[in-house]
Amino acid sequence: MGTCIGKNNFLTRLKRLWPGAALGVDLGTANIRIYSPKRGLLSKKRAVGDAVEAASYGRNILTGDFPYGLSASLRSLGDRISGDPDATAVQLRKCIRRLCKPGWSRPDVVVGAPSNANSADIEILLTTLRRAGTSSVVLVPEPLAAAVGAGVDIASPYAQMLVDIGESITDMAVIRSGRLIATKTLTTACRSFRDAVRGCRMGLCHEEVEHLLWESGSTGGVTADSGDVTTVLEPLFLSIAEAVKRTLRHLPDKAACEVIESGICLTGGGAFLRGMAEFLADQTSLAVNVAGDPLHAVIHGLGRMLEGGGSPV
Repeated sequence: MGTCIGKNNFLTRLKRLWPGAALGVDLGTANIRIYSPKRGLLSKKRAVGDAVEAASYGRNILTGDFPYGLSASLRSLGDRISGDPDATAVQLRKCIRRLCKPGWSRPDVVVGAPSNANSADIEILLTTLRRAGTSSVVLVPEPLAAAVGAGVDIASPYAQMLVDIGESITDMAVIRSGRLIATKTLTTACRSFRDAVRGCRMGLCHEEVEHLLWESGSTGGVTADSGDVTTVLEPLFLSIAEAVKRTLRHLPDKAACEVIESGICLTGGGAFLRGMAEFLADQTSLAVNVAGDPLHAVIHGLGRMLEGGGSPV
């Protein structure tokens, strides 16, 4: 069974529809993250070829979280899922078994989904989760989960904007009273940045690309060795800033004023890029606040929902 929670106050509905929620699941492009209220967070890199099998716990840096050349894995829902759900189900099942007690029945899960996920995306996601051995599934828009994980008061009657720059999509939303009142999704994200660096610096290995991307960032990070990289990155950063401004322009006047007053909460791996927050602030004339742990905002948000609305594993 799958339930999609979006426009309504999802916390209230989660408690009413499903009081026995057990696990939070974040199926990112590069990582599978699962949260159990009693047993904590498991972060597992997706398979790269046949080589990656090790699981890792705790906070990761940008370099460690985004391996390039993904194969035999589920791509982002924002990319309309062009990978292998069966391979993802196998990896997810292994992670679930690590967190669930021996002999535990199929766990219920609350899972994040991009705000632009369509019915076909959702069906593939639900099928993947069922094959991984889960029971009931509740879908939560990822920007909403990221806001909770970043400590945003989503129940506030004043509109607030969140921008999540992930591996394959940038997902932004305006939230008021526990509802998404506006959303915008771009395919410009960390993978786009990495591809741009490769395009202007041919022959670099993954680690060199990551280092150059990290050191260059926006115009605030220009050095003698990275000027060309900054030149190719800036139009990509500008496209995100322009999307923020378009979203703001299409809001009702009252909501737009509230966002101008509250600013932007920035999450996702892209929040780590040097100068990103400052660039967005300069381009949009809005205050930009980076979440305390931007890389794990979605899974932390899903975990907080479980702790507030369901029983632990």
